[in-house]
Amino acid sequence: MFGFGKKTIPIREYGLWVLKYSDEFVSADALRSLGSRFPDYDASRGWTPVFEKNGVPISVVKLYLRIYAHCVLQTVFKGYSQIHRRAMVHGAISGIADTLAGYDFSKTFDELEAAFDDRYKFDSKVEPLNNSEARLHFMAYPNVGILASKYLISSFIIPNMANRQAFIDDFKGYSMAFGSAVATAHRASEQILSKVKLAP
Repeated sequence: MFGFGKKTIPIREYGLWVLKYSDEFVSADALRSLGSRFPDYDASRGWTPVFEKNGVPISVVKLYLRIYAHCVLQTVFKGYSQIHRRAMVHGAISGIADTLAGYDFSKTFDELEAAFDDRYKFDSKVEPLNNSEARLHFMAYPNVGILASKYLISSFIIPNMANRQAFIDDFKGYSMAFGSAVATAHRASEQILSKVKLAP
C-alpha cells in the first residue's frame, strides 16, 4: 500500500511497460482515427482494405501508428521533467523491433514539446482549432491532448492524407478519440506504478 517492497525499475523500462500494457488499445484508436474519416468506410474486414481502397499505402499507416503512439506516450508523461519524459518515451519506442522510414524520434519529441509550450507553428487551418470537451482533467496539464491532436493533424495528416479537410472539420471527434487513447495509456501507467517504483 505504501510502496514498501516494490520492485524498482529504470524510467526507460517504465515507458516500455506503459506501451506494452496499452498498445493494443492505442493502436486500435489510431487506426480508427485515421480510417473513419473516409466516406462510407466499412471496417468489417479490418482497416487494411479501407486504406487500400482509398489509396493510403500501408507504409504510411505504419508511420502514423508509430507517431500516434509516440504522441500518446509523450502526452501521458507530460507531468514528468522533460529529461525523464524523453527517456520514458525513448525507452518505449526503442522496444519496438522495426525501424520506420520517415520516423525521427528527436524531431517528433522536440516538435511536440514545442506544441505543448506554444512554440510550434501549426498549419494555418489547424492553429485556431480547439475543443474544450477534449481537455484531460485527470492530468496536471489538461490541454496537452488538444495540442497533441493539433500537432498530429498539422505534421502528419495534412502532408500525407488526401482527405485532410475531414480531420480539420471533425477536430472535435479526432481530439476526443486521441484523448481516449491517452486515458487508456494513463490507466496503464497508474496500474504499473501501483506495483513498481521508478529509479531516481
